Amino acid sequence: MDLRVGDLLAAPIGVTLLDRIELEGRMDFLPFDALSDHDPSAIQIGVQLVDATTVGALLDLTLDAANHLAGPWSPGAPSSLASAYKLASARRPIAEAICRRFGSQLAERPDMASQECWWSDARKGGVVPPAFTDFGSVYGNGEFPWNGFWTVTSPPPEIHDDLIGAWEMVPGPISRWRLSVRPDVRLWTIDRPSDWARLVETYPKVASEKHSGWELPGPNQHLQDIRLLMALPAQNAVR
Repeated sequence: MDLRVGDLLAAPIGVTLLDRIELEGRMDFLPFDALSDHDPSAIQIGVQLVDATTVGALLDLTLDAANHLAGPWSPGAPSSLASAYKLASARRPIAEAICRRFGSQLAERPDMASQECWWSDARKGGVVPPAFTDFGSVYGNGEFPWNGFWTVTSPPPEIHDDLIGAWEMVPGPISRWRLSVRPDVRLWTIDRPSDWARLVETYPKVASEKHSGWELPGPNQHLQDIRLLMALPAQNAVR
C-alpha cells in the first residue's frame, strides 16, 4: 500500500494525528484539548517537526491521538473528531510532510521474522493457554476470538509504554518474546476499509445475538451525541 495524503485526511486516527502535530506549535490550548481552529504558523511548525522527527516519535503522537481524541474510552471523541475532520484540509501540508518522509516506511508489509508476543497475566503464572482450539469462545458477539494469538512487528522503544497502556496489559510484569512466523503462512493484509469488508464477506459468520456495545462510548455513542460528527460528509469515524 502506498500511504497517500487522502488516507490521512480520511482516517479518524489520521485527522487526529494532524491535530496533535499542530498542537506542538500552539501555546493557547491544553495538551489534551482538541483544537477548535487552525493556525497557519503552527501548521508550518508542524511540518518542520515532521521533517525532523523519527518514525518512533511519530507513532507515539499517533497513539496519543488515538487514545485522547478518537479512542472508544474517550467521551469527548465525537466532538474532537468532528473538529479534526473540519480542520483536516487546512492541515494538508502536515499530511504531505508525513507521506514524504515516512510514506515508504509506513507502507511496508509486516515483517514475519520480527514478530513479537507481548505477555502479561500474573494470575495464570505467566503460562500461555493453548490457542486456536475453541473458536466458540469469542468477545461480545464474535468481534474477535478469545482463543486467538496476537503478535506485533517489533515496535520502536518510544511507544512501548503507550502500547502496554493501549493493550491494557495489567497486571505486570510484561514479557516480550520473539516469535518468527513462517514465510509461507497465509496472510490477509488489511490496508483499507474495503480490505476488511472483503475479509468479512469471504469468511462470513451470522451474528447470533445483539451486541450492546456498552463499553464503547466515544464515536459510538447515542445518535444525539454524534449528530455533529455524522453531519460531516467526509467523516469515517462513526460505526
